[in-house]
Amino acid sequence: MSRNRELAGVFEHLAALLEINDANAFKVNANRRVARVLDDLTEAIEDHAAAGTLESLEGIGKGTAVKINEFLQHGVIAEMQALQAEIPEGLVSLLDISGLGPKTVGRLWREADVADHASLRQAIGDGRLEAMPRMGAKTIANILESLDFAEQAAERMSIGQAMP
Repeated sequence: MSRNRELAGVFEHLAALLEINDANAFKVNANRRVARVLDDLTEAIEDHAAAGTLESLEGIGKGTAVKINEFLQHGVIAEMQALQAEIPEGLVSLLDISGLGPKTVGRLWREADVADHASLRQAIGDGRLEAMPRMGAKTIANILESLDFAEQAAERMSIGQAMP
């Protein structure tokens, strides 16, 4: 079975981590492009890696080929682990909240000391978000509504688990 979709998800996550860390937009977009290429690829990425033809794929360069091989051999990408170590553990979970993208999550972390759901709720309550640029009352209300929904949805059980 091909690992194309798994690897595409890894590169999408890597792009999000880079964007949270305010990395160069070119690097973020390059990783997103690789994720799309891998997701659309009809052949197994393992076959290209074994044949040494990764760089022949559109959007995959020398550095990306190294990362793909590293993931296929070890199951991890060192750059991604390093980026994850730089940010608080709960910060990535904020990306699951509707309306919060990587740039906004990064800004919340740097400018309002938000690191997880609880600190986001606290920052909304004590007015830290209101002090941030481009964070009006309506935006904050939408974030709070999405936060409430995300926390409710986390308590739900899928029908496949509930039926038995």
